[in-house]
Amino acid sequence: TDVRITSGRGWRSPNYLIENNALMASNKYWVLPAELLPEISWNVGGSLATEFQCFRRKVTLTSDIYYTWFERQLVVDRDVSEEFLVFNYLENQSASLAVQTELDAALSKQWSLRAAYKYLKVTALFNGTRQQQTMVPTHRILTTMSWASLNKRWQADLTCNLVGPMRMPIGYASEGGSDHHSPWYPFVFGQIAHQFKQIKVYLGVENLLNVKQPNPILFASNPQDPGFDATMVWGPITGVNIYGGLTFILKQKKS
Repeated sequence: TDVRITSGRGWRSPNYLIENNALMASNKYWVLPAELLPEISWNVGGSLATEFQCFRRKVTLTSDIYYTWFERQLVVDRDVSEEFLVFNYLENQSASLAVQTELDAALSKQWSLRAAYKYLKVTALFNGTRQQQTMVPTHRILTTMSWASLNKRWQADLTCNLVGPMRMPIGYASEGGSDHHSPWYPFVFGQIAHQFKQIKVYLGVENLLNVKQPNPILFASNPQDPGFDATMVWGPITGVNIYGGLTFILKQKKS
């Protein structure tokens, strides 16, 4: 069992243009602060890692928890208006709590399981109210089942990433109805591979359940409209994607 505890104070100089360039895919006006100041934050956290036997199989469990609070932070307020993105500095009004637990288990000689849960609470003052950061899911659940043949030539895995609701900006509420949050959705992908002597052949699939966000771009038919916005994408926008390929090993190192 390994236990670690950390704490510290940090400074950084934010670059509002590079860090938020994805928000340029809309017709909203940017309202910037008069001067750029460094961000200041405090953080404390810890981690726990342990191994144990379950039905004579090795299980590894790791847990992390970190809390960060900001003396000063540059945030983007997307709740003030549907026409403006307001950048402003908050002092002692923003914080982040991240908790993650991961479990790795060997089910048999050929099968293994990985399961993880992440809780992320990022709060700040938006439009005068302390609330969750937009476009940040509070809950995520990841599960991966892996299989390998006894000679290790065949390998396969299937992963399900379950993404929790995200609080959406004000523009999404006016277009999408009264619900201000995106729904839960699963993103499932997998791959199977076979290893020959010098060639590895693989076939995979992404978005197996064909989950797609309806109307991901607001006012897509009229890019000149003030309400045009392509920054509110919370989920997949394409359907099932099947791919395959070859990997050539030109020279293999001897172990």
